[in-house]
Amino acid sequence: MANTNVRFFIIDHPEKEEQLRPSLAEGLIKSSIVAVGPKGPSEQWIRQKAGFGCHDDAARGREQGFRESLLALADGPPSGKDQVITITLARSEYLEIAAAAPGKELVRALPSAVMNLLLLLGGDSGMPLAGEQVDLIQDAIGRNHPQIAVPFALPRLCARYAQKPVPAQKKIAKDLEKAATFKKNRDAYLMAQAGAPGQDQRVQATPLR
Repeated sequence: MANTNVRFFIIDHPEKEEQLRPSLAEGLIKSSIVAVGPKGPSEQWIRQKAGFGCHDDAARGREQGFRESLLALADGPPSGKDQVITITLARSEYLEIAAAAPGKELVRALPSAVMNLLLLLGGDSGMPLAGEQVDLIQDAIGRNHPQIAVPFALPRLCARYAQKPVPAQKKIAKDLEKAATFKKNRDAYLMAQAGAPGQDQRVQATPLR
């Protein structure tokens, strides 16, 4: 071990366990770590230490469905070491997110789904944390950008989702599925309009709402 760049941690104290939980959870999602419990590599024990809410096949099915919905919403496949995806929002969509009050349900599918992702990263605060995504939206408002691509680290989102209780997971998944369906229909509409000869350009640039 000493002659490699492999890091080795022993979790033997509650404070250390709490400190390492986010890294453990994301490492499990990325399959970039090997964790061994007191009785060997027990998946249930490892998931408990990572703070994942459930450990059965239904839980893993929800986690896989969440990942698939994220990829359906993304502009392309994950990129880089952190497996970053981006989700593009029109100006009216990111303005809806910026104007949302705490606990308010957003009207449209895509802003609602992205707000759920921001809240996932916000932990237990009930509000998005200041950081890359929030700063990007605030900057876009000031510059009046017609659209923005909001970046998210896929493993981090998946880990935070797995740590949520089942009712919250189901609500998030439902919103993501609606948003993915909306995006699919909107993309198909725009492609059809772009391929139609003689169509007015203003019509081509008008997405479904």
